[in-house]
Parts: sequence; structure tokens; C-alpha cells
Amino acid sequence: MALIDADAHVVECDDTWKFFDDFDESVAKFKPTRVDVDNAGRNKHFWSIDGRLVSTGPFSETDAIAAVREMRDMPGRLTQMDEIGTDIQIIYPTIFLRPITKRPNLEVAMCRSYNRWMAERCAEGGSRFSWVVVPPTMIIEEAIKEIRFGHENGACGIFWRGFENGRLPTDPYFTPIFEEANRLGMAINLHAANGTFEIHDQFPDDNGIFRFKVPGITAFHNILSSDLATTYPNIRWGFVEFASQWVPYAIHDYMRRGDRRNQGIDPASLMAENNLYVACQTDDDLKYVHSYAGDYNLVAGTDFGHADTSSELLGLVRLKEQGAIAAPALDRILDANARALYAL
Repeated sequence: MALIDADAHVVECDDTWKFFDDFDESVAKFKPTRVDVDNAGRNKHFWSIDGRLVSTGPFSETDAIAAVREMRDMPGRLTQMDEIGTDIQIIYPTIFLRPITKRPNLEVAMCRSYNRWMAERCAEGGSRFSWVVVPPTMIIEEAIKEIRFGHENGACGIFWRGFENGRLPTDPYFTPIFEEANRLGMAINLHAANGTFEIHDQFPDDNGIFRFKVPGITAFHNILSSDLATTYPNIRWGFVEFASQWVPYAIHDYMRRGDRRNQGIDPASLMAENNLYVACQTDDDLKYVHSYAGDYNLVAGTDFGHADTSSELLGLVRLKEQGAIAAPALDRILDANARALYAL
């Protein structure tokens, strides 16, 4: 049995944006640049993009050195994966966890450069890495081009945010994207993130619950309450870095609404029937969550490279050691379920 990290990260570096050179000056002039800001003696790191300072992310200085978390040293990253017992990492971006720009052409340039750079990095790492392609959803045709590029270059899914440019997943605007994902059999992977400026910026003192966690939980309920699963049967919908204790609440709420419509619902089958997968954490009440999620729809990630409430470098090993649920179900969480979600 392998240990598959369903949520590992890269922290972008200057080399991420090298493909900006392929664009004309009207776009290339917006190429992200690093800015360090002194805040009471502590340097905070940002990208300067289109007049905004965008955080480089809550990266860990101790869990992984810069060259490893930025995937500049692939042998070093593989060595560290061996040390912590991880066989395969699924790579998510860092910068795109928040809204970046309202300029459609700049979003295209950033996604295109990131995707080509990530394809290079993961190809160098070999079969122990896969990645999620980032679509520029402000221009549907360009989003489809990037999804096709990702599919042809080792991507195992499509990066998504709960609120994606002001829309929930059921918005008909996304129909062409989902049709393509369904045709290719690719997963849509919702990460704890927010792609809408108005919601992201509304409460600057929010510690992350409203801006980054609530959008994905809302999207889960939105998908569950829709016909997306039957319309696009080849899409798996993954939810990572939200923990999983909210799953019983979301399913219970959906059930109560269904009961009022006199629908008989088996809670333990809902996630499987709707191709929904959720990443759990070591401090979740896994036995309780599992009673709602079932054997086949939980996965696990470490948030490798980051330093926030979901980060746990040895999370996969600890899940196995804790043995909170029966070994066959736990083995599926650490291996087979992730293979099914990402079609590895």
C-alpha cells in the first residue's frame, strides 16, 4: 500500500513566471515581482501584481527548505518524501488560493505560465508527482485550453475555488468547462480558497474561516443539492484542506431539506453517489465522519510546504498509526481513494 498525499503544495518563485516572456508588453509588464515588507522588524513576503500585494503564502521555514518547497530541488524533495514516508504528492498552487486580478488577460498569462512551469517541475520529479491545472475562468475558451494542456502534461485534476470569480459551481457559466472536464474524465478539486474579491476583501480581520473555508463547504452543499453529478458522471469533486468534521453537518442539513420533500435518503451513500471526496485530518473525529462519508470517499493530505492550521508533515503516517477506524477503510483513505479521485 502506498501513502498518497492528496494535498501538497508548491510555493511559487521567480521562475514560475518565466513564460511571461511569451506575451506582448501589454501583458508582460504585469509579470509578478517579489516584494519584502518590513513589519515591526519581521519581513513579510509578497508578490506585487497589478497594483496589489499578494501574500506568497503561509510557507514553512522549518518543514521544508526554500528550494524544496519551491520545487527547484526535485531530488531534495524526493529525499524528504522518503523521510516522511510519502510515496506520491498531488501538487496544489499557493498564489491562486485568493483572487489575483480583475484583468482577464493577466489571469490567462499567470495561469499559463504557472501551468507550464508546474508541468516541467512534476515531469522532472517523475511518477511520484502529479498536479492540478489552474484554469483562467474569466475567459472560458482559455480555461479549456489550459485544461487540455494540463491533461496532456500530467495533471490529474483541475484547481477550483468555492467562490470562483463570483460564482458557485452550479452557475451555467461554467458549463463548457465542466463538459470538457467530463469528456476528459478529470477531477474538479476545490481547495480552501476564495476567487472573489468582494467576498475575500469584505472582512479583512477574518482569520480565514469566512474567506477560505466557508466557500468550499458552501460549494459542497451546492453540488450535493444539484444535478451536477448526474450531468457530469465522469467528474470527481474533491475538497481538500477544509478538514472533514463539517461533512456530517452538511449532509445532515441536506437530508433535512430532503425529508421535507418526502425523499428517502441514505446519508452514508450520498458522497459516493455524487462523486464527492473530502480530505480528512488527524484531529478529526474520523469515526464520526466516516459514518457519513463511507469507505470510499475520504482522502488525506499533509499541506506539505505550508504552515497553517491544516499543515501536518507526518499526517499520513499518524493517521495510519492512530487507527481510528478499521484498517481496510483507513488503508483506502491513504491510497485507493486518492487514486480514484485523481485517476492515478
